[in-house]
Amino acid sequence: MQTQLIKIPGYLDRLIPLEEVSYLLGDGAYTKVVFLDSSWLLCSANLMYFEKQQLATLIRCHKSSMVVLTSVEEYIISEHYTTDNNQMREIKLIMPDRTIIPISRRNEYEVSTACKEFKIPIGFDFDTNLLMTKERLLNLTQPIDWLM
Repeated sequence: MQTQLIKIPGYLDRLIPLEEVSYLLGDGAYTKVVFLDSSWLLCSANLMYFEKQQLATLIRCHKSSMVVLTSVEEYIISEHYTTDNNQMREIKLIMPDRTIIPISRRNEYEVSTACKEFKIPIGFDFDTNLLMTKERLLNLTQPIDWLM
């Protein structure tokens, strides 16, 4: 397989092998590119710039983050209650430096499907106060059946 290169603007428009990159964090017109060795580079381009490069293993997770799927360590499904007693489900990715990258509801299906394709381990994190009845467990897993 040919090595994918990601173009990072500034500093003579460097081309860096994508397998050296862990994730990208956007903040307005700037992006922090974090590498697997935990070093990082700040560049003057927004996440859309990187999204337009259409690299197969680089996927948008949230409005402010993108990850390289080959560097994701775990896909976590978390369920808990809010202070006003509403049930809430969150999906997040754990990166090699133990950074937690949230996944928006808008990108949940695309990211989950890609994680399944890349065989990323799935973890579950339930609030200890939740009583997991058979019905609740079935309701929880129905929207994410395509993960299993």
